[in-house]
Amino acid sequence: MDDLKIPYLGVERPVIVIDDELLTFKYNGESFLVHRRYLEDLSTLAENWLRRQAAIYIPTRVRFLSTRVGITKYKRIRISNARSRWGSCSSKGTLSFNWRLIMAPVGVIDYVIIHELAHIVEMNHSRNFWKVVDKIMPDYADKRKWLRMYGHKLMMFNVKS
Repeated sequence: MDDLKIPYLGVERPVIVIDDELLTFKYNGESFLVHRRYLEDLSTLAENWLRRQAAIYIPTRVRFLSTRVGITKYKRIRISNARSRWGSCSSKGTLSFNWRLIMAPVGVIDYVIIHELAHIVEMNHSRNFWKVVDKIMPDYADKRKWLRMYGHKLMMFNVKS
């Protein structure tokens, strides 16, 4: 049980089992705390918590980055449960992001956001599109590589001991 971990913002956070009757599941800034009787529900509790965090963090980060880079013409932001995509940009300007991104490092989350914002300017993956991404985030290739190497682990997220 000591090796239970939940990834959050790129860091594997330990899960600590406690006997506090007032607690079900909580993040204290360093660790996740779970009451012993809810251990069987840990994956569901963690997923629900991560989804809520994604619904707060990602839109906030999109608004910050879009203002910073001057691409503010999107219509809305949606958090999805996509099984094969980290993000997408519709032709109508809806930016969608997979909730599982909240488990990735902040730089990787920023890359996916910038990638989708770049689609507002170039709605394809042409050379011009990648120039837009590169201008905003010159080290995007490292973030893209991280997603290719480790993203499958986030897609299969399940807390197991």
